[in-house]
Amino acid sequence: MLITTQTGFLRAIQQAAGNGYWHYTQGTIHCNEVLGFVSQKKAYNPNQAPQQAWRDGKRGKARAKLFMYPNGLDTLVWVLMATDGAGDVRNECIKDLRLKRDRVTIGSYKLIQKPTKGGKQSFTWGLAQEATEYYIDTLKQAVRTKQDFKIRQKIADIEALSSFSGVREVRKRLQSVLKTESRRVFGDTLTQPYLLKNLFVRAVKIDSVVNLGHFVSEMYEKNRDLYEQLASYRRNKKRRGTSKPKPIELPQAVEVGSIPKVDEKQKPSWIKKLLS
Repeated sequence: MLITTQTGFLRAIQQAAGNGYWHYTQGTIHCNEVLGFVSQKKAYNPNQAPQQAWRDGKRGKARAKLFMYPNGLDTLVWVLMATDGAGDVRNECIKDLRLKRDRVTIGSYKLIQKPTKGGKQSFTWGLAQEATEYYIDTLKQAVRTKQDFKIRQKIADIEALSSFSGVREVRKRLQSVLKTESRRVFGDTLTQPYLLKNLFVRAVKIDSVVNLGHFVSEMYEKNRDLYEQLASYRRNKKRRGTSKPKPIELPQAVEVGSIPKVDEKQKPSWIKKLLS
C-alpha cells in the first residue's frame, strides 16, 4: 500500500501495530525501484483481504503488511510488518516494535507503547528524544532573540507536527518551556502571552495509490528536469571518481578562405538530416 500523506502513513503503521503486526523491517528505495521491490514482496502476500488474513492467522501463518510513503523528490520510505506465526516473512522482519530498542522511527516520530487497563497492546506516535531536545533548544533561542516573527515561526513549526497523543504530551512540555522562558526574558511586558495550540488528530483518510506504475510515471513527469539534473550529476561524479577527465582540445585558428572541408562520414546524423 502506497500512502500519499505522512499522517495517513503514520496512522496505518499505528493501526497495524495495534492489530498484532509487531515484527517489522524498514528502509528507503528510489522511485525507479518501486515496481521491482513490490514484485519481490508479493511472495509474502502483503495487504491481503481481511477474511484471508483471518484464515491464515487461524492456521498459524504469519501475515504481512507493506506500507510506503514518498518522503522526498525521488525516494520512498517503506515498512514491512508481520504478525506472529510461521513464514518466510518472519526471517526478514527481525525487529520487534514492543521492545524499546526496536521502536519504529519515521523522521522525528517514534512509535511508543501506551499503558492500557485491559491489557491490550496500544501504540501511539511521539517525538524521538533527539527531536524533543531540538525543539526545546530552538524554542529557547527564538525567545531569547526577542523577535516576535522568529518566535511565532517556531510556534507554527511545532503546531504543524501530527497531533498524536504522544506528540501532544511533548507539546505540553514545550508550552511549559515557552511560558517559563518568556517570563524570564520579557518579564511582565508581554500584553499577550505566547501559546501553543494542542490540537488533536482528526479522522484521517488513508489515501493510497493502487496503480504504482502510474504513480511512478506521474512523479517522474512532475520533476523531469530535476531527475535529469540528478542523473547527470551522478554520472559525472562517478566518472570523476574512476578516471581523470580528458583535457579539452581547443580548435586552432585558421585564416579566412582556408577553412578545411569536413568529411561527410564525420558529420553527426542530425546535421546530415538538416542538410538533406
